[in-house]
Amino acid sequence: MLNFEEMHTRLPPSYRYLIAIALFLIAFFLRFMMAPAQENLAYISFYLPTLISFYLLGTGPGILVTILSGIAGEYYFVKPFEVLFSAQKNYLPLIFFALTSCLIGLIITRLSHYSDELKHAEVREKFRSHVLELITKSAPLTNTLRAIILWVEQENPATRGSIMLLDTDGKRLLATATPNLPGFYVAAINNLDVGEGIGSCGTAAFTGKRVIVEDIQSHPYWHHFKELAGQARLGSCWSEPIRSTQGKILGTVAIYHQYTYQPTEANIMLIEQAAYLASIAIEKNHSEVALKKNEERWRFALEGAGDGVWEYDFKTGKTEASPRLMEILGLNANLPEDIERFHHWAAHTHPDSITNTMMAIQAMKDNNSDRYQIEQQKLCGDGTYKWLLNRGMVISRSSDGKPLRMIGTSTDITERKQLEVELKRQARIDFLTGVSNRRYFMEQAEQEIQRTSRYDTPLSFFMLDIDLFKQVNDTFGHKSGDIVLKRMASVCRETLREIDIIGRVGGEEFAILLPETDKAQAAEVAERLRSVLADEKVPTETGAPIQFTVSIGVASRVSSQDNIDMLLNLADEALYQAKKYGRNRVYIAMQ
Repeated sequence: MLNFEEMHTRLPPSYRYLIAIALFLIAFFLRFMMAPAQENLAYISFYLPTLISFYLLGTGPGILVTILSGIAGEYYFVKPFEVLFSAQKNYLPLIFFALTSCLIGLIITRLSHYSDELKHAEVREKFRSHVLELITKSAPLTNTLRAIILWVEQENPATRGSIMLLDTDGKRLLATATPNLPGFYVAAINNLDVGEGIGSCGTAAFTGKRVIVEDIQSHPYWHHFKELAGQARLGSCWSEPIRSTQGKILGTVAIYHQYTYQPTEANIMLIEQAAYLASIAIEKNHSEVALKKNEERWRFALEGAGDGVWEYDFKTGKTEASPRLMEILGLNANLPEDIERFHHWAAHTHPDSITNTMMAIQAMKDNNSDRYQIEQQKLCGDGTYKWLLNRGMVISRSSDGKPLRMIGTSTDITERKQLEVELKRQARIDFLTGVSNRRYFMEQAEQEIQRTSRYDTPLSFFMLDIDLFKQVNDTFGHKSGDIVLKRMASVCRETLREIDIIGRVGGEEFAILLPETDKAQAAEVAERLRSVLADEKVPTETGAPIQFTVSIGVASRVSSQDNIDMLLNLADEALYQAKKYGRNRVYIAMQ
């Protein structure tokens, strides 16, 4: 059976209203067959189809069934027709039925929609973390791009996505990730020319701008492809160019909808995020492919490859550098002080890299290896550090087998390392608020609990929830709700200490860990934080600022047996009590 989300995204409005009318007719027939003359039971049989219509089909079809049921209840289940307009006619059953069915139906609709939003948010975060993990682990590019499209498609079952990459000449688009588009359609659009008016993707790649086509059948860009799109049951298409960090066009991300459709702000944000993730994956792949080619072509690279060449003397411990390597490190090959500075490798190697370097050199001295490959941070002329991939081979040994000379190359991998650091950071933070996501917060909390147990120091937890946050979304819109969440996280960071750990563990629910903080101190901090947030005003596009309050539950470690699950459960129960007793308050867990 179709669920709430599927009925609302896969079926056009006309189909949903037809289903609603069918539900009413079935209920009417059954009611008429059972007891057509019993007026008091006239409405009861219509409650079920009415509520089903609200749940599966939405507010409009639900209200339609309510109206039809009301008419049926009045016109078909009273004896004489003219009694309807007499003074003796009692309309209370009709009023009661209309009010209760609409009220219950609207509540069901909102609860179902809210439940779907929570499930979507959880699935969205899992997909995003999976994509970032694939990028970090250097998975095959096609697998990563396919995961990005599946992440896009899970947002709405009525959509299909594709990622097309430019060929080496930059004149054609290759269908690289199209997991759920029909095979005949993929075959037809593969090797698509880049140019204005050539579909959505060809135009987006040519102009470097987003292209939104709400109706494929009537848009001039799709003149030569509209029959093909009709066979594939594609009604609209939005295409976003994928750019490198230097602004170069790498390809396009496209989202197709089954029907004529105008993208929402959330749809636009989704396609932008997909293009951003695809850009990271493509650039990282290009970098790794280039590095691999360089390794295969230049085992001991020459200057022409752009890498630096060096030679190490095992007796003196000095390293000679080529002009290119000196240039990479921002040193002057003509200055004696810079040359001497480079000779002694330990002087320009980051302390974190020295141990691994020494171990690799010792392995060669012990005849355990002839090859040397290590990633190091090297000090540059401007005082900063660069990451270098150093690869070498022993080319000379003494008569007793001891290494004498080693020659090798250095490749600047600073950008790649920075990208890896950024990917790891993104995998740990909440995309919207910038605080720790649930998984990383729990990891940090577990480590802090262990440290606390080891040194027997105090520790406290907050569970914090924005009061009536659903009303903020309903009144001002989800965009304003997101702004409130970001501002609240920002205020928490400004108010709390640097050592305090903040994590978003639910939609509007945050957890905060306070090391070195006992119950009395935690209560004081919680009250101060609550007060600051209550005075906060978040500006909106309409001009009227949003004010909000929070409820905070506090739990503190009182014995060495207290673990993270116990403390979080206590803080969560305290949060429940804070809301129970009026919200906008702090409640301390009883321990």
